[in-house]
This record gives sequence, structure tokens and C-alpha cells, in this order.
Amino acid sequence: MNNDNAACCACLTVEYKPEELGDGHMRERWMCSECGMTFTKHPRVEKEITLLKNGLIAVIQLIDESAGVAGLHLNGDVAEWESLRTGGRYEEWLIEFDSAVNNIRLNRAE
Repeated sequence: MNNDNAACCACLTVEYKPEELGDGHMRERWMCSECGMTFTKHPRVEKEITLLKNGLIAVIQLIDESAGVAGLHLNGDVAEWESLRTGGRYEEWLIEFDSAVNNIRLNRAE
């Protein structure tokens, strides 16, 4: 397999091989012993993922602690969360949110 053309490694024989950087720091790195593809963690991306997950968790907590959104339909009624979530009458408002939440829950279960 040519590393330049590979998007991911399906060999599943990845070994942990940390790399020492020129500034004295270490970078976490994994390398496939079959195809030679390397995988690394990028601190900036890891930080962004953590911030996004924390943002989703904050909204989940808000939903769990409230009945819905007042004034959403501009008629004075409270739009209940169940009507805005996947399967509800207005699910298009939050279907992508639910997809992201489900992704986080699946990753936590692994």
C-alpha cells in the first residue's frame, strides 16, 4: 500500500511508536507494521474536539433541565423539546444536534 494514497489503514496492526521532536517534546504516534502508515494526535484538534463535546453536553444539560423553548413559534407557546428532537413534529430544528449527541454517546460506550 502506498502511504501517499492511503486515507486510512485497514491492516489493524498498529503499534505505538512515540516520536521525539527537535524541541525536546514527544509526539504520540502509532505506525502500522504492515503498510507503514502513521497516525498522530494533534493537540489543537484534540482541544477543539473537547470544546465541541463540552458545548454539546452543556446543551444536553439545558434540555434536561427545561421544558422547551418559549416563543420559538412566535405564538407565545412553549415548543416542547420532544417536538424539536428527532421523531418530533419539528425535528428538522435539532436533527443534526441529535446526531452529534448520539455520536458522542457511542464513542463513550466504546
